[in-house]
Amino acid sequence: MISIPEVLPDADGPSNDAFAINMVTGDPVDLNTVVQAPMDVREAYEGGMFEVNIDELLNLPMGEDGGGVLIRGDSDHRAPGEILLIDDDASSHVNTTQAFNNSGPYDMDTGKIMADALTSLGYAYDTYIVDAGMNGPDYDTMNDYSTIIWSFGYEWGFFPTLTQWDFWRITNFMEAGGSVWFSGPGFISSIYGNFNYTVGGQNEFDSDGFAMKYLGIEEYFFFTGQPNPVNGSAGAVMTGSEQYATRNWFNQFGDQRDILGGITRPVSTGVEILIADGTDAFGKSYDDEPVAIGYNSGTWKVVTAHLDFSVISSATDREDYIDKVLKWLGTPTVNTNRRNIMNMNV
Repeated sequence: MISIPEVLPDADGPSNDAFAINMVTGDPVDLNTVVQAPMDVREAYEGGMFEVNIDELLNLPMGEDGGGVLIRGDSDHRAPGEILLIDDDASSHVNTTQAFNNSGPYDMDTGKIMADALTSLGYAYDTYIVDAGMNGPDYDTMNDYSTIIWSFGYEWGFFPTLTQWDFWRITNFMEAGGSVWFSGPGFISSIYGNFNYTVGGQNEFDSDGFAMKYLGIEEYFFFTGQPNPVNGSAGAVMTGSEQYATRNWFNQFGDQRDILGGITRPVSTGVEILIADGTDAFGKSYDDEPVAIGYNSGTWKVVTAHLDFSVISSATDREDYIDKVLKWLGTPTVNTNRRNIMNMNV
């Protein structure tokens, strides 16, 4: 076994000099193009030590294997260009090989709601089940797809939405040209804590950090509640005529709609997708604020939705919303050269 430092604010990330050699061929590998975990993400995790074996060094980012199970769709495995739906909503696959089996702490399975919509719309997809709090798919699995829908459901608090390995893998997937849709009301709070982030405020996103650089989020407000209805914002994704009623889908511990969700204001080059009026958990009203946004970096496209698709009341409205988002995300071609670098197959 070989021990290496875990993520630290001043760490080199996965591009450690000790692993700048292809463990199969012995040839040197240029890892300068491998994206490190963003500084703000690294600072969010405590330092420590972990161990990897030689087999694990054949895949980058280094670390544990994917923490779940991949379930193929009805057709044979498809070439890149299709969708991977990650069922990461505090589920567990311990007692099943089927997707959407919530034997975790929450009974609500948002992943199945997305799967039903994808099936109805005719999209081909595979599903990856993640045990509560565990790593998502490894980089090699991600790169069999061009679009990833990461469904967090109501996972938040004591379960991280993304692990440190997830950050390394998904940011490198995005840098390779992949499209991602993150959905869940506790997504940003689980990374940055329950704080508001505003330009010039007490808390401010770093321009090189995960929220701003990768997601295109300039400002964030937590515990803004679940508005009803939500409206499409006229632009690249929506026509502006959409209005979707919402429902209290998650009430396992009582009516918690006041703490679910968050407002995410995009950078100037971002796009608003869904906007809403409402009152947050502290009694402050807001008007026409974005609860789902998109960002096109020029290399990747990403959607961040703190209003989860599961709370949209009707199946017809959910399908309308999902179809428009996926059409905007498109079917990009993932850079296979980058994939080879990440897998150290040079």
